[in-house]
Amino acid sequence: MQQSSEKPPGISAPATDLIAWNLRKWRTAAGLSQDGLSTKADVDRTYVSRLERGIENPSVLVLEKLAAACAIHVSQLLTVPEANEKRPRAMAAGRKPKAVKASEGHSS
Repeated sequence: MQQSSEKPPGISAPATDLIAWNLRKWRTAAGLSQDGLSTKADVDRTYVSRLERGIENPSVLVLEKLAAACAIHVSQLLTVPEANEKRPRAMAAGRKPKAVKASEGHSS
């Protein structure tokens, strides 16, 4: 696992490292947060986080769902990045505040 490295995984890297790098790259390119991707792909947000850290081994079905949510072909998640490719930048930190339901509004 090389999730903390700024260098892209090479040809001999484990598939989980390639998936971690590419998932973050394509998720951020699609303008999706981990939460947004998890919703679109119907997987748990913490699972997306673990995938992006290279500590989960996803099934092909999960990879297909994630790829579809990012509007890419599943093979893009397993490509070897260019040696000079920069680590994908993180989206803005923090979660969006939950919407207040009308029934939960303040009563004055």
